[in-house]
Amino acid sequence: MPDETKHRKAHAADSAADHTLGSLTTGKLVEVGDGTPPFVDSANTGAEVAAAVSASHARQHAITTAADHTSGATSGKMLKADANGLPVDATNTDVQVSAAVTALHARSHSIIDTSDHTSAATSGQMLKANANGLPVDATNTDAQIASAVSASHARQHAIDAAADHTGQGDIVTHNAAEFEAAGVSLLLAGGTMTGRYARLFPRY
Repeated sequence: MPDETKHRKAHAADSAADHTLGSLTTGKLVEVGDGTPPFVDSANTGAEVAAAVSASHARQHAITTAADHTSGATSGKMLKADANGLPVDATNTDVQVSAAVTALHARSHSIIDTSDHTSAATSGQMLKANANGLPVDATNTDAQIASAVSASHARQHAIDAAADHTGQGDIVTHNAAEFEAAGVSLLLAGGTMTGRYARLFPRY
């Protein structure tokens, strides 16, 4: 009878008739040990290694590849780094940031530049500040103000200045007696008022 503990030198490594699993774990990959037994469990199972191989990709690849990356960010939102330096939603959308960039202008710029300002004020109307300090229509027009300025003169000025005074109605020359008869006392040299002074008073 042949010795049952003996077998052919060359035989199948996975032959259960010739080998036992020993201390190896089912499903674990096997690596060569440095003593006895000659084979020991590897750190990973075959399934874990298969999953890693399936998920592998080139180290340098497109960051926008959906097959390689996922994200909780909202479509259209700008991104900022979270506490771990990973991209998450920022406050504004791309559209909002784009609008802000379009509206950007120099801090110091022309106040009459219509590309930067709008106004409800009326053309030709003078302006005043509203409750918020913003310019709105005042009562008068520029033409009215210009006319008032043109007509202005010193508060104290000559009563006979033709540039500042004109006669009214049927102003005629009167003598002092006529005014005194009407109860108006005039102290004029000679008792008679003529010329410009006379034209300043209406007929009584």
